[in-house]
Amino acid sequence: MDYRYNPLFFPGGCLSLGCLLSCFLLLSLMGGGFPWLLGFSLLFFLLLLILPPLLFFTLRWWLNRNVLEGDCPSCKYHFFAFKNSAFSCPNCGESLLLKDGAFVRQTPPGTVEVEAVEVEDSSN
Repeated sequence: MDYRYNPLFFPGGCLSLGCLLSCFLLLSLMGGGFPWLLGFSLLFFLLLLILPPLLFFTLRWWLNRNVLEGDCPSCKYHFFAFKNSAFSCPNCGESLLLKDGAFVRQTPPGTVEVEAVEVEDSSN
């Protein structure tokens, strides 16, 4: 093993990080005037182990509640949007609303939706 580039090992003796942590742990466990430091260290490492998974699952829960996934009714572009916010399609720019868990076009009252149909000339 090459110890030259390992920051936890210093070939000069007890100045390495690993040796200092070992001495600190030994003094703390012996109760050499640092019992509060041992309690703080254990609390710190406990939080270090518990907080990342807790934050990860909390963020996933929040995203599942507040982010919607769907297709634009105009251009069929698949995208995500936040609930309770005004949004438009990132592809075509159409203003959209959320209705019954789906994206619908935001049209003023009285607007009639029309779909164009191509008609072939039958005179030939």
